[in-house]
Amino acid sequence: MVKPYKLANGGDLFLLANPDWRMKYRVLGREKLSPIRVYTDIPFARARQKRDEARRSIAARDEPA
Repeated sequence: MVKPYKLANGGDLFLLANPDWRMKYRVLGREKLSPIRVYTDIPFARARQKRDEARRSIAARDEPA
């Protein structure tokens, strides 16, 4: 079994070797992870758009979808 590792893409976006896109964020000082999609189904540009949408949702005090 391969241990998961992160490939950073900047702006808190990284590829987890599982292979899922995930976004990290903090709520009340606690780090959380939110899956975005399987990386083979979504290009970098769309992953960044999803990250930005999730950030707006977090700023509005909602959990990302």
